[in-house]
Amino acid sequence: MRILHITTEFKNVNIGGVGSVIDELYEGRSSEEKFLLVLENHELPRRAELDQYPNLIVKSIQEYFATDLSRLADGIVFHNFYLHRGTSIPSALVSHSNLEIEQRIDPQSVMPHAVQFQREAFLNSEKIVFVSDYDLRATVATWESSPYFTAAQKENLRRKKLSVIHNGIRRTGRRPPAGMSQRAEVTFGFLGRLVTRKGIFQLISNFPNEDKLLIAGGGKNKFSDACFEKLKISLNHRAVKNILPIGYCNPQRRSDFFHNIDALIIPSLYEPFGMTILESFDHDVPVIVSNFGGPMEILGKDYPYTFDPFKEDSLRTSLENFKRTKSQFDASKVSNEILENFSVSKMLEKYRSLFSR
Repeated sequence: MRILHITTEFKNVNIGGVGSVIDELYEGRSSEEKFLLVLENHELPRRAELDQYPNLIVKSIQEYFATDLSRLADGIVFHNFYLHRGTSIPSALVSHSNLEIEQRIDPQSVMPHAVQFQREAFLNSEKIVFVSDYDLRATVATWESSPYFTAAQKENLRRKKLSVIHNGIRRTGRRPPAGMSQRAEVTFGFLGRLVTRKGIFQLISNFPNEDKLLIAGGGKNKFSDACFEKLKISLNHRAVKNILPIGYCNPQRRSDFFHNIDALIIPSLYEPFGMTILESFDHDVPVIVSNFGGPMEILGKDYPYTFDPFKEDSLRTSLENFKRTKSQFDASKVSNEILENFSVSKMLEKYRSLFSR
């Protein structure tokens, strides 16, 4: 069956969390799976550099909405709700994150029109895919409590075909160089967007002075660049020496970043899945993570390095626990278990089965 994945993120174009998922899907694709990348007008000069990728169709926004999608595929997966549209063939919308939940955490980071676009996409979708059981439950709860949906619309949402497809990653075996784990100084890392829901500001406020923290950006745009500049100015003004913003960390730099940290901290206040957990364990680097949401579906309830992001001393306790026990933690064994459970092949198979039910 011909499946078309529609996205605005691919390789180094608008790369972010969704982009990492798209890249994994693309690299694991079969000959019948294609990808449609929609570029905004200011991105169109990059079109020529994308010609090298087979099974990739590139369109401008205007071209996209004029395209008969039924001629390209037998089933369509929308990875961006702005691009969701009616089709004459089976389709599914992937909810990579619930903007209404994000807006509740940080009203300034999400535009109201974006939340409304996502609501309309939910209402108009035949099938909706979530990246974790947690986010499915959380989203259904927002539908039921939302004053924006009418009673009839809520009943419509209850009849939707909802499913969960966890993200996956290819095992690359990018182990840290020999001797890296013998560093005397413990170095922690953060990889993600500098927004409130990622917990970055609480992390900076509660991070111990005696430890070192590298902050890397997981997305690349003018907004993220401006955030990094403001963060640098703020840390310099406060004479903070142990927290180092290193800027945007593109896929080519990720291995160097992971090889220079002992653990990745994921302090999210809302995390639908946690793709950086898979990336970190692909390098045999443990994570220290918020104790709820999508990450716990990856790690399980017995994972030792978790903390409550809403309790001030919880992070420090978890960091101390990691430093005390890291030599006994078998990162390679845990990596093998996690990456076996969350593989690209399993993710792709579930997407393929969406349209065979």
